[in-house]
Amino acid sequence: MGKIKKLFEKYRELIMYIFFGVLTFIVSVISFELFNRLLGSGAYMISKTLSWIVAVLFAYVVNKLWVFQSKSWKPSLVAREAASFFAARIFSLIIALGAMWVMVRILNAVMPDEPLFGFLSVESIANICSTALEVIINYIFSKLWVFKKK
Repeated sequence: MGKIKKLFEKYRELIMYIFFGVLTFIVSVISFELFNRLLGSGAYMISKTLSWIVAVLFAYVVNKLWVFQSKSWKPSLVAREAASFFAARIFSLIIALGAMWVMVRILNAVMPDEPLFGFLSVESIANICSTALEVIINYIFSKLWVFKKK
């Protein structure tokens, strides 16, 4: 048991980021599906943006508390962290929206009209892929910029 604990401690931050990254990914995908059904598939970029807001709020709290263990709620620190966290996430959102737009165009050209596996629309597939890209970009920015150790 001692070796497992040592390995966990050595890679705790990465393990926690992956764990909460998966949860954030799930929050993002589910909220996208809800917004996309409410607004219609033609509004997939709006659905992506709204799901991004939900996922980023969730991600900020879990990254602050459990991944990067930034426990202070001192207003000046929270303001700095939140500003840099959201700025980095806006950058990844712009990349994800661009990737999603391109993927939707390509998938619409090559896929049949019926959903993949009976339920995954072109927009859903593009959202899943673009959200995975966001997770990678977001880790890099969080590690190197937002919650960097001093």
